Amino acid sequence: MPEKKTLRIFISYGHDEHAELAVRIKNDLEERGHEVWFDRDRIKPGKDFELYIEEGLKWLTEDKSGARFLYLMTPHSVRRPNGFCLNELTSAMMKELSIFPVMVQMSEPPLSICRIQWLDMQECFPSCENTPYSVKFERLLAALEDRNWDFEGFEKNLLKVFNPIDFGPDMLRHLKDFTGREWLKKEIEEWLEGKRPGNKQVFWIKGKPGIGKTAISSWLVCTMYEVVAVHFFRSDSTEKRDPVRFIHTLVYYLSTQIPEYKEQLEVLSQPVEHYLEEYKNDPNDLFYNLVIIPLHRTGMEDRKALVVVIDGLDEASEESGGNEIARLIARQLEKAPSWLKFIVTSRSEAGINAELQGVTNPCELDSASEENEKDIREYLEMKLKPYLEEGMDEEKIILEILQKSEGLFVYVNAFMKALEEKALTLKDVGNFPGKLGEIYYTYFSSKFKGEDDYNENVSPVLEMILATVEPQDIELLTEVLGHKETQTLRVIRRLGSLFERNENRIIPFHSTLSEWLASEDRSFRYYVSEKEGHKRLAEYGLEKYEKLKDKKECKAEKDYAVRNLGIHLYESGMDEELEELLNTGWRNTKSSRTRKNAKRRRTTRLETLESIFTNPEWTKSLKSC
Repeated sequence: MPEKKTLRIFISYGHDEHAELAVRIKNDLEERGHEVWFDRDRIKPGKDFELYIEEGLKWLTEDKSGARFLYLMTPHSVRRPNGFCLNELTSAMMKELSIFPVMVQMSEPPLSICRIQWLDMQECFPSCENTPYSVKFERLLAALEDRNWDFEGFEKNLLKVFNPIDFGPDMLRHLKDFTGREWLKKEIEEWLEGKRPGNKQVFWIKGKPGIGKTAISSWLVCTMYEVVAVHFFRSDSTEKRDPVRFIHTLVYYLSTQIPEYKEQLEVLSQPVEHYLEEYKNDPNDLFYNLVIIPLHRTGMEDRKALVVVIDGLDEASEESGGNEIARLIARQLEKAPSWLKFIVTSRSEAGINAELQGVTNPCELDSASEENEKDIREYLEMKLKPYLEEGMDEEKIILEILQKSEGLFVYVNAFMKALEEKALTLKDVGNFPGKLGEIYYTYFSSKFKGEDDYNENVSPVLEMILATVEPQDIELLTEVLGHKETQTLRVIRRLGSLFERNENRIIPFHSTLSEWLASEDRSFRYYVSEKEGHKRLAEYGLEKYEKLKDKKECKAEKDYAVRNLGIHLYESGMDEELEELLNTGWRNTKSSRTRKNAKRRRTTRLETLESIFTNPEWTKSLKSC
């Protein structure tokens, strides 16, 4: 039997009465031969606590394959907003470390990790000879050493059935260096206490693109103990825009945060799978049966308010202007218990305004407000320090950036990224870019000197990033373009910090960057054709489909290019290929989304494809190929 690898294990625990169990686990792990970072051993009197914790996490990153972050959950360790263990957890996630949650005393797992199954060690405290500690510790060892993190129970079944979307990456990328907005949190607290005029169940935050709405949502989720669920809508993700997937994720998140609600799901007259199948095409009835009814049956009429955060509601809008999610919230929320409340962020759009017109007195994020300027100033004072040289007038520089940002955090973030990449300097204040597009143009000009090089090597990668309906996978990029992996990674590194890498996926740091690249008038020589990206993905998907369709066990549903083939064929204008494909009996779970997309396009094309889009066979599962 091969020798077990020595692991580096960081134990995060609350300094409460349960610390005794943490010490026992630490000693037994060391006896097993593993290295353990445990703050009682490392922290010395007079030393900076945060510095030692950061050193511990850095120690883990030196060998990620053997690194484990063990998170012992108690009401003390998961508390918000002042729980230091949550800061440790957030840092560990930002460093992409493996997280292993353990339930020591029943508490609500942080939303950022509620998709990860936890090991139940509640019966192991207080420790004594007749507790099941030894059995549980062996399971913990199996999890840590063999990554066998698979436990039975209703929680596991819910995770499997609902397959909730993981919004951890969405939150983490917006939390770094977050500052300010305390004035907004105060308004939200007054609303929760019933002291703010307007709708009592919805706090609607409206603001123009780039003002920082998603960062605010991420901050609220990680600091407000009242938050029990979250959903980030994204226009470039069909999954995150889908009303049914929204409900699946909402139900699962609520089940991890409200024990009484989970109990009601367990005793429904039918298994939850029945409702998912029965109402798979009716989000309103699905929401009513799996959210409204179980919440009312908890019998918690007098409990304190709990909050669901919905970010980017406008990104779920259809091109026709309608918004099915906004309609769902407007219709269903009045049926929910009064203690369930929603914080919603969006742009101001006619469709959303119409659906949520009952929400009076929304909170407008005014880019010209004194509070917003103060928040940006605070951020700049923190971020500019490493770039200031002797003799530079910090106040003059901050005032210039404030003026040119027009109150938009996205401008300030893009400015700082360009500064970090040395596309800009602070030496010539008068020549700072005047608009966001100018920052992008300056950035790309500094990165890509030759037009031929850009068109040949960089543009094809960007075309696919813009065309994908899910965050672009590096492996898929490599396959479609016929690159070696090193070649693709080289291009991605050249794109710099305006394109963020989350594990193996690439996303623009903000939607305005995609919009700028897709506009020939604004990006000029750096213009990227989204249609060409769709064409590449469609042609690749056709090849993949031909290889998969006759196989006995078809895995096409798991293949991005085949799963989204109809969308890419349609968006690239390959109508004949799409019709031929459908006539061969191809079935796609994404058909309804593609059909909706078609109805937003030109009437002539819609008429040409009308018979295809109304084909009932198209709505069947792709599993049968």
